[in-house]
Amino acid sequence: MMKLMKLWLLIVCSFISLTALSQKKEDITGNWKVIRVLLPAELKGDKQGIQKMEKIMLQTSFHFNSDGSCTVNSPEKEMQFKKCKWTFNNKEKSISINGEVNGEKGLLMIIIVSLKNNKWYFELVETTVTLEVQRTG
Repeated sequence: MMKLMKLWLLIVCSFISLTALSQKKEDITGNWKVIRVLLPAELKGDKQGIQKMEKIMLQTSFHFNSDGSCTVNSPEKEMQFKKCKWTFNNKEKSISINGEVNGEKGLLMIIIVSLKNNKWYFELVETTVTLEVQRTG
């Protein structure tokens, strides 16, 4: 019985320490570059299209400023977001980017943020593509 209680206490303490290290807005603020593109199995059929998308994504960078402004730089014009605003949802660990592209205003992108094995990931909700990212500044 005592071993079971110790094990339970260890699990609870581990969970609390993981929660304490969970992502916050301050962790996201800064510049990020894409270093790897992870694709779901259902998207891997069109090799030529996938290679083009990976090449574009590997040249994409995200800039989240502490004042709530942000930019996304990409060689693909539809993925270039300038003068946008970002918010971080602590509960969902997600970034919402709002702004204007081609005269249309509103929500441009939602990104789920995760940190696993000391690696940061941005999951682009609309595409189910996950980007391994690295802070550059």
